[in-house]
Amino acid sequence: NVEFAAHSQWSKVNLSQLAIPGTHLSGQVTNKAAEGFILDFSGADADIQSLYDKPDAPDSPAAAAPPAAKPQTPLDIRFAIGSVTTAPDRRLQGARGRIVRNTRGWSYLDINGTVGNATPISVQLVPNGGGRRMDIHTEDAGAMLSTLRLMENIRGGKLTVTGQSSGPGPVPALVDMRNFSYLEASTLRRLAQQAQPEGAEALAKEKGRSFSRLKADIRYNEDGIEVKNARMAGDLLGLTLGGRVDLEQGQIDLSGTLVPLYGINSLVSGIPVIGWLLTGGEGGGIFAATYRVKGPLANPETSVNPLAMLAPGFLRELFFVDKH
Repeated sequence: NVEFAAHSQWSKVNLSQLAIPGTHLSGQVTNKAAEGFILDFSGADADIQSLYDKPDAPDSPAAAAPPAAKPQTPLDIRFAIGSVTTAPDRRLQGARGRIVRNTRGWSYLDINGTVGNATPISVQLVPNGGGRRMDIHTEDAGAMLSTLRLMENIRGGKLTVTGQSSGPGPVPALVDMRNFSYLEASTLRRLAQQAQPEGAEALAKEKGRSFSRLKADIRYNEDGIEVKNARMAGDLLGLTLGGRVDLEQGQIDLSGTLVPLYGINSLVSGIPVIGWLLTGGEGGGIFAATYRVKGPLANPETSVNPLAMLAPGFLRELFFVDKH
């Protein structure tokens, strides 16, 4: 059923039943002209895998020229769907919420449901007190990130993101993720190989690396995410991180310090010299390197510059060791 407004322009399409393989919905699409479209759907299931299809990334990072940013079509999508398939074996069950995109990117998010082994997720970026509030919670960060097609190589992890802006601009937030694995860590392996080749085979032998914690300050805006004071600590590697992820152009420019600790668990080891390095001592420190990751998100370039030594205080902060 189609409704028309003045000048024979359609204003609303009512769908009593939309049935295609993997999708069984009903709802309506409202044409708001320059203000975009409102989509309101409910039903048993929806297969949206094709929405994520993109051209293959170029083989060489240097050959990837960022595309010119174009205004996006505004969308207001409301949904209540039993099961949303985003990828093979990736489904958001009991999907309920609303997402809004302006000409720059996603400005409003309210996504609820379960992923993986019936693990609840909640993703909110909503107006609050004259600004915007960001709240993201899940006990399985890997399942949530892969189901929402944000990252495919995280497994497990408890994730909390909380923040509040004072106005309509960027939202500052704190990211805290614990006890997760980073799979197929090709970028980490390239960095480690350049930083300390004699130990990098420890990473190459493993399909993934375990990390105890990731903590970062971010500023989210529709067109990108600024990252500051990020720290990530695991059994073989410690990382600091800062920079920007450009969501409009699909580009990344991040840099920080890489601390290889091959074969050493600096947090639980009882080896006296490791404790001395972490807690202090005259001339104490450990070798490390600075790095930069820049280029297309799918295939960035990496560069590493060796450092001589890090101070114990830096190590305590990096590996979340209480100075007392």
